[in-house]
Amino acid sequence: MCAKVQIYSFMDTATTTKPVGLDRYIRLEKVGEGTYGVVYKAKDKVTRQIVALKKIRLDAEDEGIPPTAIREISILREIQHPNVVSLKDVITFDGKLYLVFEYLDND
Repeated sequence: MCAKVQIYSFMDTATTTKPVGLDRYIRLEKVGEGTYGVVYKAKDKVTRQIVALKKIRLDAEDEGIPPTAIREISILREIQHPNVVSLKDVITFDGKLYLVFEYLDND
């Protein structure tokens, strides 16, 4: 009987956890578009912080993630510097790749 209580307790907390993945962010507006993707201003539902959500363009489904995106992710995960935008999260959803950055407002 104790095991059932523990399982129930675990399941109960699992259903009330914080949003994850793309569900964690609310798109507010499009801020830019380039060769490799579209960038949106978004709000993190958990921290309430404004972030930049970059949707990477995938040219062909059979080619996978572009090498430029893999390079960008690898470098940004290693670099911690006040003059370099920080990468907060990497999300794959519905065959698409999203990078979540700190949001830097421009003048």
